[in-house]
Amino acid sequence: MPFRSRICELHVSPKDYLTDIRMRHAERYLAYTSYTLRFIANTCGFHDEFHFSKAFHKYKGIAPAEFRKTSKDADHSAL
Repeated sequence: MPFRSRICELHVSPKDYLTDIRMRHAERYLAYTSYTLRFIANTCGFHDEFHFSKAFHKYKGIAPAEFRKTSKDADHSAL
């Protein structure tokens, strides 16, 4: 099945679909690694850590640094 067809079935725009994938990868990096925000931002396709931080906060409602702190003690099975 073509990529576009799969996205249409999910009723999500291509931009939102890509953002969701990027943020799920970022969540894993924040929870399981000690990589810098700059590295995570670049790895997940953002130009810099400031743009990434703003996008992450909009997506999750929490700053990446706070997410990292809270994820240290949380159950990671949902990620």
